[in-house]
Amino acid sequence: MSASTKPAKRQPPLTVFIERARCPFCDDTALHTRRTTQGGDGSLSRNTQCRTCRAVFVVVVE
Repeated sequence: MSASTKPAKRQPPLTVFIERARCPFCDDTALHTRRTTQGGDGSLSRNTQCRTCRAVFVVVVE
C-alpha cells in the first residue's frame, strides 16, 4: 500500500439476520417496511427504512 492510498472505510452490513428488527445504524426499533419480496427458500426480504435516522436496509425473515 502506498503512502497516498487510504484503506476503504468499512460499511455497515446491508443485510442483518436478527430476531427483532432494529436499525443497524442507530439501534432503534421504529421501522417502516417499504417492500417485501418472497425468496425461493421461503424467506421474506423486507426493504426497510428507519423512522429515526432514515437509513434504508434489508431485513430477512426466515
